[in-house]
Amino acid sequence: MLEYFKMIPEELVRQILMRVSYKSHSKLKKVCKNWKAMVEDPQFYEDRLRCGRSEEFICLLETVNHQFKSLPLVTIYDPINKLWEKLPTIPAEFEFCSSSKLICVKHKLVLLGLSQRNRAGSKRKRTETTKAILIFDFLSCKWRKGADMPTRECPANFGCCASPEGLIYLAGGRQNGEITGKATSQAAVYNVETNEWKLLPNMLQNQWLCDCVFIEGMMYVVCLYDEEVQQFEPETEVWSVLPNMWFIEDCMYPMVAAFGRLYCFQWDVVTEYDSRENLWRIVDGLPQPLDSVDAAVLGDRIFLSGVESGSKNHTFFYIYQLPLKTGVNRERWICVERPQYFSQSCIQSVATLVI
Repeated sequence: MLEYFKMIPEELVRQILMRVSYKSHSKLKKVCKNWKAMVEDPQFYEDRLRCGRSEEFICLLETVNHQFKSLPLVTIYDPINKLWEKLPTIPAEFEFCSSSKLICVKHKLVLLGLSQRNRAGSKRKRTETTKAILIFDFLSCKWRKGADMPTRECPANFGCCASPEGLIYLAGGRQNGEITGKATSQAAVYNVETNEWKLLPNMLQNQWLCDCVFIEGMMYVVCLYDEEVQQFEPETEVWSVLPNMWFIEDCMYPMVAAFGRLYCFQWDVVTEYDSRENLWRIVDGLPQPLDSVDAAVLGDRIFLSGVESGSKNHTFFYIYQLPLKTGVNRERWICVERPQYFSQSCIQSVATLVI
């Protein structure tokens, strides 16, 4: 078979391999050195994206109760084949904190706000969030430590999101990493490729319990207890305030951008933001009331995780299919099944991987 491929022009071989599912790339690496180098080249995945051959997966940062212990876990959901799998365990000196977040940028998964043991083996207080970062590269399938967050305080309850250019933005949080600490106005941006952080101008107001999202080239920072939303323009690095934009009572997460619109999931309803009138409208209902909701965009759909209202450990997963402009009638909510092993998990963060 390999001799046959040697007779085919290299560019044509490349086009063929670009159509192979990512799940089979580990097998392609074993065929020959040329294929291994091709599949491990980041440009290969850029070309897959450009020609419409990339795949989308859901990544989840979670803890699982197993034999009376809380185990840190990063899992992947394949929505096409409906398969779940675990990523390799994070290095032993790192631990998740209550404010840890997960962001996907290109072929990398980034964990922010991790606790890390010092050389003596001791651990920080459980209520403290450190600046440690871990990066999982889906090309090498290995974890590596990233540059520590450069913020002046160790943030807790901070907001973060990825820009269309693949940069990670961080905003707000609690001072000194304490959940009772004062809110902060700090902001920074991280380049995963160069492993470099840059401090940004402070926000106009202190914010905590933040959620961040990019839409139409602007980053929006929403705070649970503030009706004024802060906007950041990356090109000019200027902050501005959008007054009376956020007034969904007692609702924080999640806010996601899809098709140029903002959506929020509040207990039992789906709300959509109307920028022309600066108000939120209820556009749909959830299949059931959910607490601790998180979400990620999956093409023209939204993946949703949440805990059954009134329950502390019964997590449900749904795929919300956004109404199409063509008027095609399709099922709005699809329940996602999980293996029994994950039934007692607690989801902290959800993100979409495009590879």
